Formats: sequence, C-alpha cells, structure tokens
Amino acid sequence: MEKEPVILVVDDEEQDRRWVHEALEGQYTLIDAPGGKAALSELNLRGNISAIILDLVMPGMDGFDVLSELAKSPEHADVPVFVLTGQKEDIFEANALKLGAMDYAAKGIRKDVFRLRLANLLKRKASMPGPVQESYDDLTGLFKRNPFYRLVEERLKAGEGEYDLLAMDVSHFSLINVQHGTKEADQLLSWIAEAVRKEFGKDLVLGCRLYADRFIFLMKKKVYESKLVRFSERVLSSYPLETDIRVKFGIYEITDPAQDVGKMCECAYSAVNMAKDHFNLEYAFYSEETHSHKMGEKHLTDNMRKALNEEQFQIYLQPKFDIDREQIIGAESLVRWVHPERGIISPEEFIPLFERNGFVSELDTYVWNKTAELIADWKKSGRPVVPVSVNVSRSDIYSMDILKVIPEIVEEHRIAPELLHLEITETAYVDSPAKLAEVTDVLRKSGFIIEMDDFGSGYSSLSMLGKLSLDILKIDRFFIRSLEQDANARLILEYIIGLAKWMNLSVIAEGVEGLEELNTLKRMECHYVQGFYYSPPVPIDQFNKLVDKVGTCVMTEIEEKKRQKDLLVRDASEGQRSMLIVEDLAMNRAILRDIFSGSFAITEAINGISGLEYLLNGGKCDIVMLDINMPGMDGFEMLKRMKSNSDLADLPVLITSQISPKEKNRLISLGASGFIAKPYTKEAIEKIVHDLLEEA
Repeated sequence: MEKEPVILVVDDEEQDRRWVHEALEGQYTLIDAPGGKAALSELNLRGNISAIILDLVMPGMDGFDVLSELAKSPEHADVPVFVLTGQKEDIFEANALKLGAMDYAAKGIRKDVFRLRLANLLKRKASMPGPVQESYDDLTGLFKRNPFYRLVEERLKAGEGEYDLLAMDVSHFSLINVQHGTKEADQLLSWIAEAVRKEFGKDLVLGCRLYADRFIFLMKKKVYESKLVRFSERVLSSYPLETDIRVKFGIYEITDPAQDVGKMCECAYSAVNMAKDHFNLEYAFYSEETHSHKMGEKHLTDNMRKALNEEQFQIYLQPKFDIDREQIIGAESLVRWVHPERGIISPEEFIPLFERNGFVSELDTYVWNKTAELIADWKKSGRPVVPVSVNVSRSDIYSMDILKVIPEIVEEHRIAPELLHLEITETAYVDSPAKLAEVTDVLRKSGFIIEMDDFGSGYSSLSMLGKLSLDILKIDRFFIRSLEQDANARLILEYIIGLAKWMNLSVIAEGVEGLEELNTLKRMECHYVQGFYYSPPVPIDQFNKLVDKVGTCVMTEIEEKKRQKDLLVRDASEGQRSMLIVEDLAMNRAILRDIFSGSFAITEAINGISGLEYLLNGGKCDIVMLDINMPGMDGFEMLKRMKSNSDLADLPVLITSQISPKEKNRLISLGASGFIAKPYTKEAIEKIVHDLLEEA
C-alpha cells in the first residue's frame, strides 16, 4: 500500500492553513509550518515532503526567502512549490516562478480547482528525475547517512551555534522484528521518527536514520537533555504494541567543529552502548575512557571465536582442601584466556562481556569438555583422580538443553557423573527458581554432585535450601574476609555451617587466604576450604605436582551420600522406635529430624519410590511421616501401595502436607492415620505422633 503524499503548508495565518486542510482533506498527509524558518526546519527533518504550499508574505523569513534557500540546497531544490498567496500582482507571480515555484494561485481560488492543480503538479514532478529521494530514508523521511554528514559539516563550519550529536537505537529491536513482523517493526520506526520530531521540536536541527533502528540527530546544545527520560518513559509507552518499547541515547558533545562527522557519530554510538549496559540508564555521555573500554571489548568480541578454535582458552585448577588432613579433595575448573599478544587476560575482563553477548554458553561447553577430558586422562595414566567442579551459568540453563549436553559429555569421555561437580550460582535461582529446581533435580538424580556457589551473596539463600537438590554449599568469600572484623559475619557463618550439616550438606569455604581464617573455620567445624592460603588457580601441570606432593582424600559426606543415594538411614539404638520421613524438600525433612531425633531413629527418603523400597526390603519403621506432593511417586501412590501390602497395611501414616478437603477424603479412604498441616508446632506434632503410636 502506497503512502499518502506529504504536503508542507507554509503560512503565518492559521485560517488560511485551515482552508488548505479543508480543501485537501483525506487525500494527503498535511504538515503545518507557521513561517519560513519553521518550514526549513521541517524540511531538514523530513525527506518525505512531496510538495510545499507556500504563502509569500510572512513576518521574518518570507516566501521569497524560502524559495531562495531551497534553490541553494541540493537536498531540497527539486521539492515542488505551489505558491498560494493573497498577492495578485503579476510581479509577485513572475518573481516566484523565477525562483523555482512550479505553480501560482491567489487565495480565494475554488477548492476543486486548487485540488486539481496540486494533483497535476505532483504528477509532473513524479515524471521528473531528481536527487531528493536519494538523500532521504523512504521509511522515516529522515536524511540518509551521507547527506546528513554533509549538512552537519556545513552547519558546523558556518559556526552559527553550539551543537551535540544524539545517537539513538531501540532496545531488542530484532526481537520486535521476529515477534511482530517486519511490517509492524517498520511502522514502529516511522512512528519513533515522528515522535522525536514532535517531542524535541526546535531543539532538533537535523535527523538521520543510519540503518535498521539506528538514528542520529544534530541537537542544539544540551537544552534537550531533560526530555530524554520523558521520551523513554512516557512517549514510547503510548505506542499501541504489547511489547515494552525502550530506546537508549548516547550523547557526543561537539567541542571541535573540524572533526570528522563520521567519527563523531561513532563516538555517540559508543555512548549508546554504555547506556545499554545499565538497565535504568536512559542515556550516557561519550568519554574517552568509555570509548577506550568499548574498543577493548570490541577487540575481545572480534577475537573470541578465533580464540576458542585455537584453544587460547586454557583450564586452570584451584584445589579444594580437607583442612584436617591437609590433602586435596577436588578442584574447581577455571578458564584463562592466554592471548598470543596480550598474555593472560583476566576472567573479570571477558566473562561479564561474554555473559552479555551470549558467548558464555559456548565457552562453558568448551570448559566442560576440557575438564571431562582431563579427568579421563588422569584415569588412563593412572594418576590420582579427584572430582572437579565446573561453573554452570544462568545462560546455560536457559539457552541450551543442559539436561542433554552435560550427560553426553561425561558419557563421551567415559567418566562417572560424580567426578564432574556442577557449580550453580545463586543468581540463577533468583532469575527462575522453578526452572533451576527442575534442572538440578534431574541432574542430581543422574549422579551429578550439585554445588551452590557464592552462597550468601544474594537475597534468596535460605529459601533456596528447601527447594533445590543440593549436595554442597560454597560459602561466599565475603563472610571469610569479614571473619576477624565483623562479629555478625561470624555468627551468620556459624549459623550457615550448622544449618548445612542439619540438612546433610557439605560446606566449602571460598576465599581463604590467612591462617587466622583457617583456624576460625576449624573451630566452626568447617572441614573444607578453597583459597590462596593453599593455592591460587594454577595450570594443570602445577596442579598435578601439588597432588603428588600433598596427596588426595575423599569428601566423607559425599561418599556417604553416594552409598545411601536417595535414602538416609539412621541406625536405631536398642529398644528405640524408628520413623520414616518421606519428603522431597530437604528443609522439611530437617525440621522433622530436629524434632524427633532424640526419641526416634530417623530414616529419610526423598520420594515415594525410595521410601516404599525401604519398607518392602524390611526396613525398620514404627511410623511414616508422608508428604503428598513429590516427584517420581507421590504420597497418594505410596500410601495406596502400602495399604495393599499385608505386611505394611497396619503401619500408621501421618500426612504432613497442606491438603484440600477433597484430598483429605481420598487419603482417608486410602488408609491415612492422621493429618497435620505445615507449619506445625513441635508440641502439636509430638502429641499426634504419640497418640497414633498409642493407638497402634
């Protein structure tokens, strides 16, 4: 569908402009300019002007002045002008036609005749080739790049004012293209260009669409700044699209008018990229420091894939120590970029960049493969084998089929899953707890050891413990560094270590650098550490030498968990009663264990499958504490199977879940002995357990 021609109506009298609107209503897009200067301003910002209807007598810059300026401009010279004026003298008409007007009529002309003459003018113009369309972007009507650069250069050379370059692009524009189609995306760009014209008005001098969603504008110096946030927060929100539309601005303050315009525009876009790095930042000013940083990031981005193919990324290992035996229990696999020219590039320099551009998942996959290959090499060569942990970023969890990729890697290298520990950062939980819980649960059931890295650095630590399938907590180094100065940090750390043991989780303290820190951790009964006190991250050959020197040992708790798998059994003392807790959430099992561990031998099962297997194999039990909502086999199915087995049918079963009346009736029909909903008090649950056993 062709766009309507755009007609610029230039007249200082509002009633005369209204007459033109009435005469041409429904046939054209009409834009008003109340004077000569306003007309030239509109022309500088719009390349889609099909014709100009021009009055001659106006205050300030009159119609003759406008015609003279148009004749001087290669971008505007062939825009057809229809003079519509109150001046009927022949001399006015002759002078207007000499200056380039294509038609002339006195005000008072019949509307139908005026419409026909304008239509004929547009037809004549359409048949004549000219340079105008080559200067303007068809979609937005703004200048294309080269004409814009030339006009900016001319204006700066004229020295008529002070200016800034304002760069702008649309956040996640490619997604809008994919989700809503190119037609909608084009309409959005056209709408944004018009919204910029309206919002910034006379502060906007020249406009350009470089390509795609990239715009750049020449602005009067700084007077526009207060409008940038308003434009992002209020103007864009009025666009009728469900997607949240945001733009980012970059400002280059022109201090040397003789600079190359193209280079200045690049600097403005360097500032845009800085604004993109900060969600709440609508705009940023260019600085040499920022530009240098961005150029450095660009160099890394340009070379990252080549570096991966050439294996410039190398594995370094930082050992984990048992501080009682002073032997190595494992290591963390860390990546270093060994650049052929720059030497070792710090991960702090490239990892955040790769997380932003998505390359981190490719790099992580490379590290996982290299680490699995290393473990396999240790096995083949007969060297001591210790588990090595690798980092799993939140990008990995959401951007790839991690439940397929990681198991395939250990299978390819023929190593046991428990030798490749998986470190999950706490931030991954904050982003999507349900997804992370699903992933860790499946991987843990496949035999992988799950470590929670940087525990205590975020806001959801305690809630995570009850919802994730974990084996090891790695305590954030903040607590370790604060041990000697901050009494609160010591109290929190003691609490975390105690809580972890209560939940059958191992604890590794990260960032241990001094003997005092080590001794404090010993007193807190934290047995495992990682940090510079023992060793920084080192190349593989140096790690092997350290292993030969100090030896290796196993993490006792992990070995015990491997033996028990999904079932945690406590041997009963002579005459002591036994309790089976069937609950998938570790936190809830821990609460029950704490209440009853003094009077019962506790056996824990993480789902109905392992709980039922324990009972069918003759496991000792006087009462079952049964959760209902569990993966694998839920509480309904386990209860049903228990009551259908003659050896288990009389065993009392206490339901420990929040349930609906309908669910309660179903459980009663299946043979449940009693109910207590979370949260419950110690006294209440002790009484109901006592009563059930008395009845039994």
